[in-house]
Amino acid sequence: MIAKVIRLIKFNWRAIVIFEILYKLTAALLAIPLLNLSLNMVMKLSGYKYITKYNLIKFLKNPKTIIYLCILLIVIGFYALIDIIGNIYIFDFSRRNEKTNAVSAFKFAFLKSFRMFIPTNIGIVFIVAIMFPFMNIGITSGLFQTISLPYVLKVYVVSIPYYRWILISCLVVFAYLTLRWMYSFHFFTLEKLNFFKAGYRSARFSKKNKFVDLIRMLAIQGIIYVMFFVVISFGVLIVVVLKKFFKGYYLARAVFSAMLVIVIILLAVIFVALATPIGYATIATMYYTRKEERGEEIEDIVDNGAIKFNFSKAALRRLYAGFLLVIIFLLGGLSYYINGYLRGDFTLNISHVRTMEITSHRGASNIYPENTMIAFEKAIGYGAKWIELDVHLSKDGQVFVMHDESFKRTTGVKKKAWELTYDEILELDAGSYMNKKYEGEQIPLLVDVIKLAKKNKVKLNIEIKASSNEKGLEEKVVDIVNENDFAKKCVITSQNYNSLKKIKNYDENIKTIYVMSVALGNIATLKYADGFSLNILFVNGAMVKKIHNMGKEVYVWTVNDEKGINDMIDAGVDNIITDNVSLARSVVNKSKTSNVVRDIFDYLSGYVLIERSSSIYG
Repeated sequence: MIAKVIRLIKFNWRAIVIFEILYKLTAALLAIPLLNLSLNMVMKLSGYKYITKYNLIKFLKNPKTIIYLCILLIVIGFYALIDIIGNIYIFDFSRRNEKTNAVSAFKFAFLKSFRMFIPTNIGIVFIVAIMFPFMNIGITSGLFQTISLPYVLKVYVVSIPYYRWILISCLVVFAYLTLRWMYSFHFFTLEKLNFFKAGYRSARFSKKNKFVDLIRMLAIQGIIYVMFFVVISFGVLIVVVLKKFFKGYYLARAVFSAMLVIVIILLAVIFVALATPIGYATIATMYYTRKEERGEEIEDIVDNGAIKFNFSKAALRRLYAGFLLVIIFLLGGLSYYINGYLRGDFTLNISHVRTMEITSHRGASNIYPENTMIAFEKAIGYGAKWIELDVHLSKDGQVFVMHDESFKRTTGVKKKAWELTYDEILELDAGSYMNKKYEGEQIPLLVDVIKLAKKNKVKLNIEIKASSNEKGLEEKVVDIVNENDFAKKCVITSQNYNSLKKIKNYDENIKTIYVMSVALGNIATLKYADGFSLNILFVNGAMVKKIHNMGKEVYVWTVNDEKGINDMIDAGVDNIITDNVSLARSVVNKSKTSNVVRDIFDYLSGYVLIERSSSIYG
């Protein structure tokens, strides 16, 4: 089985590699930008400048959005079908021991994919949507890797057990359907059957072999994963050894490192290009084998429009010379870069570029009772320069610090914030819920925390948790801030945009930050927000740059692991909110010299392998 798969790939490996590189470049340079452009266009047509969790459902129910999503599904299906048919085309030539090329495969696949728009074939788009992610279980997944799982699914679905099981059930069903329909594309392409007949033939074809097919697919893909990580890890290991061996010999180390990096890049590009066809080659091998076992004739692809390249020896020499010049250019550039890196000339140390500040989430809340004086004092002790806290309004109009509108979770008392006077609130125990040794910890007033912050030269991120029962909270917070001459040492934040509007209308000099769970569209035009506090799952460099270009700041929550912190440094955010101040300070203070090998390794291995952890903020 493995030998047959290798033979299919090996015979036309150049065509496969070039085809996949062309396909992925098209996705990166054309398909993804067009997707983003079309999303902005449909938002404009639907009358939305931005999308948050408050208007997301309404946006999705809009008829224009529904039409857009249907068109998007068809376009993505068409694009994915090109990849599938292109691979089938190349492997069919390999089966017949005939050579072909990537351009012919791309042309054939592009033209044949239009069969999808025949009324009896349009349903194939749903098979593509279900199967494509499962068939691309190699190192990369083309277009589907670039489109990450939406935030609303990651948080509102994955974080809720009931929905999580629904999602898992759907994935199991989709996996089953993949095994049932995975031969559909061969019948569709080779035997020119329509969608319904191709699906029926595939189901009959795999009726008693689904488990065996699954094991074969997983085994071959597993081998590819192991080979990829062995090669890349070996290259990284050699770089580390060279760094120690040539210690002090910067030029020699730079040259050898640059040469090795080029080799790693070339190997990685080949792996990436071959990873996707591995799945198709496995299916093709099983299809051909099963056809032979059944004694059925295998249809050949007849392509009279195949493009042939006949280069003269002189033309080939010029082609190779050009390729060599590109390699020399890359080698020279990498040598210069790495030599500068080793000398310390090139650095992305955040202190030299943009100082990313660290905010302690509700104080040192991972160790001490949240939003209490001991949590704030310990956060300062750990080196926090910012503290995030939440405020509510008591029955007698006092602004106190607590996250929930109910006292139940942290004190055990089933009362709402506005139902008790502050004297009654002082009698509550806000520490025992975490540990008995914190029994007696009280819920502080905002003014007390401001005094602590002023004494220790710490800034505050004050989030307003206003409800309809806490009228005037926004104005009271602004008054307290101004009375204590603290306006320049804090930001006032809220998930409610109307609260920010009230604050700006009351005092335009107060800096406001809009806390957003979902952030799509031109959010930077929200005039009552001086910045945005975004979930880490929703942040990327392009978004940060866009917001910065509008003169606004970017805060990110909740960032609790080293990778997430480094990602936010690289994205250029202004402030991260974390439960682990010590870790954040350690990561930020480390030299952020760019490590080209690490960057290559991280990108090529795919961030889909590492799911960021995230806690709900706000």
